[in-house]
Amino acid sequence: MFPVGWLVIKDGPGKGASFALSEGVSQIGRGADQTVSLDYGDMAISRQNHAAIAYDGRTHEFHIGHGGKSNLVRLNGRPLLSTEPARDGDEIQIGETTLVLKVLCTPEFNWSRCEEEGDEHDMAIA
Repeated sequence: MFPVGWLVIKDGPGKGASFALSEGVSQIGRGADQTVSLDYGDMAISRQNHAAIAYDGRTHEFHIGHGGKSNLVRLNGRPLLSTEPARDGDEIQIGETTLVLKVLCTPEFNWSRCEEEGDEHDMAIA
């Protein structure tokens, strides 16, 4: 699985840690079984499914949603109450932890497009 983007802890416990995101849904929580495991001592983050971020390989867009837990998730300072589009540089706050989304794949660059077009450096071997 190629990375489509990253979540990086910008502020709070675990500052500087990064998590590669793949196509599909990535669960965010403190548990070791979460794709984005924020187990750095921020007890305001639920163990499982506090939030989720998804990359849709068909539209090449990111979306973020609240996992239904009692503590809020904020997207760029606003409470996240439903699933919303997420863009490069967006900030996600969960508890005392602030993450920033760094996007790699877009409609202009994505792994499926690279496979279709091929590598310009590919050479046929006779």
